[in-house]
Amino acid sequence: MLEELRPIGLRDVARDLGIDPFEVVRLLVVADAFPERLEFTADHVEQIRKVGGIEHWWTEGWPEERRELILDTVRRLIDGGIHGDRGTRVDNLWRGLPTDEQALLQQLVTSLVQSGHLATFMTPRGVQVSLTSTAVDTLKQVVAGETELGSISALW
Repeated sequence: MLEELRPIGLRDVARDLGIDPFEVVRLLVVADAFPERLEFTADHVEQIRKVGGIEHWWTEGWPEERRELILDTVRRLIDGGIHGDRGTRVDNLWRGLPTDEQALLQQLVTSLVQSGHLATFMTPRGVQVSLTSTAVDTLKQVVAGETELGSISALW
């Protein structure tokens, strides 16, 4: 109980959110919520999470096969409506995954951007990604197993 009342330090906030401590500071500046001392409460952490658009996509396990992890990530983008003007932080795609899986999804992002299926843009929340409107139907077919996309299948 007393542990819950103890202020949280910058490194603890960063670890809890799955971001770099410098990103925590940047988001505090964006939110105009920089504290007098770098001590935080659970409410501060939640405020930073909201301001930063920080989501944990992988909290309860993930597919172990590369192919399934890639397709599940694309499916989450489609099902989450992450296309056109609606984006999500790029690091939301791999937050919570082990290092090897993070690297795989970073390769996926690069591949989809290069093929024109994913767009990146900068906002005060950070680097965002969004499926291009023209790519959604094609990617739905890929996820359903109806067609293949070389830029994705090359990763598995």
